[in-house]
Amino acid sequence: MLEKRTTLEQILNLVRRLDSIHLVKLRQALDHLMAQIPDQERERLYRQLLKERGLMSKVDRPSSRPRDHHPIRVSGKPLSEMIVEERR
Repeated sequence: MLEKRTTLEQILNLVRRLDSIHLVKLRQALDHLMAQIPDQERERLYRQLLKERGLMSKVDRPSSRPRDHHPIRVSGKPLSEMIVEERR
């Protein structure tokens, strides 16, 4: 891991020396490469990074089974209308 971190730091030092046009081109190339990573893998890597930085202690996995959601019937205006009115 230390070797990878050193390599990343070297790359970042090189990137800091790029002019604006090359930064834009680099961003486009990185976006293209990121788009090739499957969504699940990107999500897993993002959660791993948050844990490494101490921003998350654990990741709750979404349930694989669907939940039964039943709307609650209430009288009066729809909740969304009440919220909009309160914000005015």
